[in-house]
Amino acid sequence: MDAKATKNLTLTAGVKFGILFRENAKEQSRFIEEAHKGPVMIYLAPLASNGEGDVWFKIFEKGYDTKAKKFYTEVLQDTRGAMDFTIPEDIPAVSAHTYLFRFNIDGKDTERGEYIRPYRESTVNSPVKDPMDKDLRCRTDKMDAKLTKNLTLTAGVKFGLEFHEGDEDTTRFIEPAHRGPGMIYLAPLESNGEGPVWFKIFEKGYDPATKLFYTQILMKSKGKMEFTIPEDIPGGDYLMRTEFIALHTADKEYTAKSKNDGAEFFPNCAQIKLISKGTAKPKGHEIPGIYTTKDPGILFNLWDKYDSYVIPGPPLYSKELGVNPVSQEGGNPGDGETPEEGTNPPKKPTKPKKPCVRKNKKKRRHYK
Repeated sequence: MDAKATKNLTLTAGVKFGILFRENAKEQSRFIEEAHKGPVMIYLAPLASNGEGDVWFKIFEKGYDTKAKKFYTEVLQDTRGAMDFTIPEDIPAVSAHTYLFRFNIDGKDTERGEYIRPYRESTVNSPVKDPMDKDLRCRTDKMDAKLTKNLTLTAGVKFGLEFHEGDEDTTRFIEPAHRGPGMIYLAPLESNGEGPVWFKIFEKGYDPATKLFYTQILMKSKGKMEFTIPEDIPGGDYLMRTEFIALHTADKEYTAKSKNDGAEFFPNCAQIKLISKGTAKPKGHEIPGIYTTKDPGILFNLWDKYDSYVIPGPPLYSKELGVNPVSQEGGNPGDGETPEEGTNPPKKPTKPKKPCVRKNKKKRRHYK
């Protein structure tokens, strides 16, 4: 199973090619013994995975034809083991990637794309590869705030987010090999995301106890998560940026000459109106600018042995300021996720008590 022992065959999605099966090394030999009847399937998996783990997805299957009364192996016997096949054109998009699909407020689903900066529908779930690309901000070229409505949320009140790979809510969250962390950022809406304005309010990476990345947890919940914006975030209008990073090709660094290498980024931005009495003043960061191609959490071999993972980018705002946000939940209730707690705010220093002075004696200062 050493990939270096085999050359790569270049194929184009949507273009037909031929496959030939034989029972031995001689081309003139038959396809298979006639009694060996049954179905035929074709699967794909990322090469970097070497086929290990839950990485395979099916792109072809043929079983029993009730009209012809034949299994597909019998069909191939008639063609002497020759078959034509076309890899679906939507494999890079539909079978792999993800995007922010909708919200759930008080048990009611919003419409697909409602309150979310407009998608590029032709590449709605395609990743950003270059961490210095301006698309890393919101993965859209339609950054006019007037094009998107504001979703009213209340700090400290739980709401739902939903992510899918296709344009229907029945599609899965993401292809299983796309493992990595998830994050949520906020920025003042008036900034339109430009400049050092973004601060992180949620992050989940790798859990060594369960040996799962956060994307794997969302795979189990079918792309649904619940979240609570900390109560100390000031009220106002914000851009809310969700992001997942897929690490299946992150064992090699992304460069201009190797654009298929490196991590894959899946950001989206929604517009929210936050109701809150919070007074925190989180430190902002610029996007792009929070990652480099060499960061430990960006350049990472998912297919090697590991027991920890460093989440890339700036720390949670609570760690920067020492404030104590409310619990931040990153999955469905009962999935075993324990939100990371912030640190307690420092206590106010106590003022020293006034010195007492004894009467009729030499004055001496002391503190009770």
